[in-house]
Amino acid sequence: MVSCPHERLMILGRQFAWAHMGKTAGDATSKLFEVVGDLVLFSHDPADRRKHQTFREFGDEALEKELKVLNVRRLPSWKLSVVHHRSRHGTASDPTPIPIPSADVMVESLEADDMLLSFTDNGLISIDRWLRVESLRKDFIRFVSELRPLTEWEVLTLSTIETKVVAPYDRDFTKWFNAKQLRRLYKNNPPWAGIEKRIYGSLPASRWGVLSGD
Repeated sequence: MVSCPHERLMILGRQFAWAHMGKTAGDATSKLFEVVGDLVLFSHDPADRRKHQTFREFGDEALEKELKVLNVRRLPSWKLSVVHHRSRHGTASDPTPIPIPSADVMVESLEADDMLLSFTDNGLISIDRWLRVESLRKDFIRFVSELRPLTEWEVLTLSTIETKVVAPYDRDFTKWFNAKQLRRLYKNNPPWAGIEKRIYGSLPASRWGVLSGD
């Protein structure tokens, strides 16, 4: 398994545990949690190496929470974020930038499922709430509204606050992958594909039509 250089930032509330699955807008989500700071009982300091822990690694304090929360995004978008990160910063073990691989090489990667399965303990841990990167603010507002009523100011702030400057690259994955390559990427990462289909309602459309689940 290829090592991912992404931070995993655990945040605990009275009812929930949220963990940062790499390259799923974790920094942005952390900023949103700051707006409703009274809901947060614990969060890792950015300099704390334990921020890389999964729910299982963190232990009972996270595992016993009523709600386990993770972010998720479209698989090809996640993969593009990973390779562009490495093209600038390398990996955790070697900061030497890594050239962006070809689409054919990218779609053979299994690391999306490796990461997902590490957070779900190979499917033994159920994720109760998924926050979609593509609609992060909306999903976040819906989630925290389950915990307590939000004020108008909080809703406005969560809807407009600047969270993070994003790296400049073309995020339209249909310009990076053709239909055959997209099918291959999803076929190689079936747990992620299954979660995405359930959370989003379908797999994404390519320029050549909607992908099948095959």
